[in-house]
Amino acid sequence: MTIPQSVSPFPVAYLIRVTAPSPGQFIAEAVGLPGLCATADTREAAIEQVWTMLDQRLASGELVLVTPNGSIGTLQPRRRFAGHAKDDPDFDQYLEEIRRFREEADQQQCSNSSSTPTT
Repeated sequence: MTIPQSVSPFPVAYLIRVTAPSPGQFIAEAVGLPGLCATADTREAAIEQVWTMLDQRLASGELVLVTPNGSIGTLQPRRRFAGHAKDDPDFDQYLEEIRRFREEADQQQCSNSSSTPTT
C-alpha cells in the first residue's frame, strides 16, 4: 500500500485506528478527529480513504495552535522559515561549505570502497 504524499503544508503524523468487524470489511478512523471514518474491503483501502479525507480537511482550513496561556498562532511549518536567510551576508559561504563537505564525503565514500574482495 502506498499512502499518497500530502500536498498539505502540515507535516504531522496521525493515528488511524483500523478494525475488522467481519471478514472482508475494514473500518479505519482517524483517532481524535470525529467524522474521519471509512469502510472498505481491504485494510489499505480504508486507510487510504481516511488519509484522503484528512488531507482534504487540512487543505480546506488552517491549524491554529492555542497554548495554555491563551496565545494563538497559525501553524505554517513549511513557510515559517522561507526567506529567513535572504539578507544573511554569510549565506553564500554557508552554501559553499555544504558543497565542499558533500564533495569530501563523496570522495571518502569512494576511497573506502573496493572492488577487491576480502576474505
